[in-house]
Amino acid sequence: QRRYFDELPKLRRHVWEAEATMREADIDIVSGDHYVVKKRSFPMFSNPWMKALAERGRFRGLDAVAFGVATDVCVRIDVLDLCRFGAGVRLVRDAIAGINVDDSERALREMTAAGARLVSTEEILGEGTR
Repeated sequence: QRRYFDELPKLRRHVWEAEATMREADIDIVSGDHYVVKKRSFPMFSNPWMKALAERGRFRGLDAVAFGVATDVCVRIDVLDLCRFGAGVRLVRDAIAGINVDDSERALREMTAAGARLVSTEEILGEGTR
């Protein structure tokens, strides 16, 4: 199995635990950094750090890359939330998988209608070589 993460540019990585406590200074996003947000349920905005960022408008104009499983459940709600909070979302079409084909296709239409743009893994990886 190919691990694309190993090929990503070396980005500064931040990990936010599901029950992390934070200070006001922690509620920020640095462009170009890699964020891992742990959670015990979905959507990702159930994580207190993500919720605080959204409440402060930190996603407006942000470029977000989304991928994962399941297209028709978790990916769908998180992409729709990112779009709702003003992020420009690039959804990596060949790095998502759904549970149900029909529901996944419906979710893709819904996400693109909300503003998400479908891209490929190669497009994303190619950015790191520029």
